[in-house]
Amino acid sequence: GESVDSVINCESKDVSVGNIQIERYSVSGRTEKGDIVLNISEGSFGEIAVPDDGADKSINIVSNITNASVEVSSSNGLASMLEMAESGEAYTCPEKPFVITLTEDIKFSFDVGNSTGTAPENIIIDLNGHTLTLGPGVGSVGTTSNGIRVLAYSKLTLKNGTVVCSDIIGDNIKTAIANYGELVLEDVSVKSGALTMYTINNRGKLTLLGKTTVENGQVQQNDYEPFDYVAITNDPYTLYYINDAVIDCDSDDVTVGNVQIETYGT
Repeated sequence: GESVDSVINCESKDVSVGNIQIERYSVSGRTEKGDIVLNISEGSFGEIAVPDDGADKSINIVSNITNASVEVSSSNGLASMLEMAESGEAYTCPEKPFVITLTEDIKFSFDVGNSTGTAPENIIIDLNGHTLTLGPGVGSVGTTSNGIRVLAYSKLTLKNGTVVCSDIIGDNIKTAIANYGELVLEDVSVKSGALTMYTINNRGKLTLLGKTTVENGQVQQNDYEPFDYVAITNDPYTLYYINDAVIDCDSDDVTVGNVQIETYGT
């Protein structure tokens, strides 16, 4: 017979659901297979898990999750949710964010969007009082030394918790967050690690809110640079788009170390 999609639709902010397990089991002898479709635009959800055991990975998962809150308690869970986040049209950040809420301390590093700006994302991670430890590093070939990269035309909001760089040499976290799009930090403590040169490398728009703190890095800079230790570098990024490097802050409770203004421009 014809294949039939398995669909969950939710567009009510009053809906509250526990955990959802996505299963991709196929029926023996059937060649036509429907998709698994998540059309979730509002509501509060527990974890959404996709077990690998016995899964038929030829069954497609179509994720349209925006403006809903999904819980995460592990690095695998966070990886799955970031993969399910809906991308916007090229060079246009989605208007509605995908909201992820941590329920445990976890260790993970990741990208938001892609380098060319053709798949921008809008992600909110509510740390919910927990700690996100960054490592091992992510980045382009030869420069996998970032904890998080917010890439061209994408937006990431981190709030209500702590972000800390791993001290492990093999994790290679030299920069906690590299921002090429838009980064919002609200009531977040961003802590450097033993290998951290710049805690935040800002090449897009950075907004600091609430009681956010950003520590200096712990690796001493070169003699020709103005500071021995740096919390934020601020330098325009012009490789995939022309944009200003902006730091916005209007809260008396924000605390930041040294800010280094750079004019490399690429």
